[in-house]
Amino acid sequence: ANVNGRKLMGKKMVKFLPGIPSLEEEVRAKLVQRDLQPGADVVVMVLNAGEIDVLANFVCSMAKYHISMANVMVFAASEDIVPIIESMGAMGIYHNDSFAHAPRNASGEYLDRTFIDMMWYKSFSVWLLLKMKYNVLFQDIDLVWFRSPFTYFRKTHDDYSYTKSSFTDSLMSYMLPGQAKAAQAAAEQQELR
Repeated sequence: ANVNGRKLMGKKMVKFLPGIPSLEEEVRAKLVQRDLQPGADVVVMVLNAGEIDVLANFVCSMAKYHISMANVMVFAASEDIVPIIESMGAMGIYHNDSFAHAPRNASGEYLDRTFIDMMWYKSFSVWLLLKMKYNVLFQDIDLVWFRSPFTYFRKTHDDYSYTKSSFTDSLMSYMLPGQAKAAQAAAEQQELR
């Protein structure tokens, strides 16, 4: 399994690496359009078409509790869902030149093929924003908010490098630029599970 996984990762990297400069420009343009400069907090999620309804739950929680969507960036597994993401108030990103194929349907179970493909999106989206010097709050798409967690992270964890929330089924991670190694280690740990 590890040999096949490494081969698949190699195929994804061959497509991803040459497109990093143009992907970074596309992401930067979206962030600057919302007046988000390096050092700003950005919420990052990944999504395929089969999970649009779950994103809607998150958006509804943000609206109910009057939390801004201005710093929410969703990396889409297909181009056709970007307008839907953006109509909900988030920044939608799809980069045909760099993104590896991912299935359109939601994952059927933990660690199925769709789940593994979406893990790729989780890893590179966090890495890219950390590389660009943004603070990243990565969360799974199936979380909802009752209040902004940024005050908690700043107040409670002034000197941390990686924080895993107390959620039992979902991951929420807040990382600062320079913590890319911690993000990489976390992604590798998640992959081993």
